Amino acid sequence: MRGIYDTTQVRRILRDGIEKGLWTMEDLDKPTEGFVRCTKVDRGTFMGGYEGVQHRNLLRPDPANPHPESVEASASPRDLAPTPTESPVF
Repeated sequence: MRGIYDTTQVRRILRDGIEKGLWTMEDLDKPTEGFVRCTKVDRGTFMGGYEGVQHRNLLRPDPANPHPESVEASASPRDLAPTPTESPVF
């Protein structure tokens, strides 16, 4: 089962939202209030600061991973090439 943590699926959802006009690329550059609220932590527990999930726009290139996985938009013609078949002998 492909879940919400599959980055390919998340990127597809984000691109679809931009195409439908639900948000812009610049909207995705800023963390939401909910994200910011959830990353505030108790300094007694995390004395060195919080080093968990960092916000980033998944549609922008990641400097740490310059070659993200790519999704092929359509099937390659060689994937659909007919296989040679022999005529049945009667």
